[in-house]
Amino acid sequence: MSQYKRKFDVEILTPQGAAASAQAVSLVLPAADGQLGVLADRAPLMALLGAGALRLERADGSAQAYFVAGGFARVLDGAVTILAEQCVPLESLSPAQAQRELDEANGMPADDAEAGRRRRSAVEAAKKKLSLARQAHKTQPAD
Repeated sequence: MSQYKRKFDVEILTPQGAAASAQAVSLVLPAADGQLGVLADRAPLMALLGAGALRLERADGSAQAYFVAGGFARVLDGAVTILAEQCVPLESLSPAQAQRELDEANGMPADDAEAGRRRRSAVEAAKKKLSLARQAHKTQPAD
């Protein structure tokens, strides 16, 4: 069996509990500094998660995609563990809810440097979530 078809375990955990668990042959996740791809037997690493789409492919060719934001990913001993603040299957995203989250993020105070950083981070995550929700539901922004 070739390297790219070898399986590894993926577990996604959120503060609410286990969000997903699967055996995958490939995984692409949004690291804070760009997309990170993982195949079986990847060297160990820790990565800061950004906001965006996490996509995993199973050995049977099926795929699953999630919106994730905030947290960490760890690759160790042939397994990937993701601790995410948010994890939602893309098909479950609602454009209307994502728009409300963006509106709320834009309304956050930015009175000091830390508040400004939190606001920018929340706005960035909400924009990515809204874009993915629109793609999942094939909707366009209102004019």
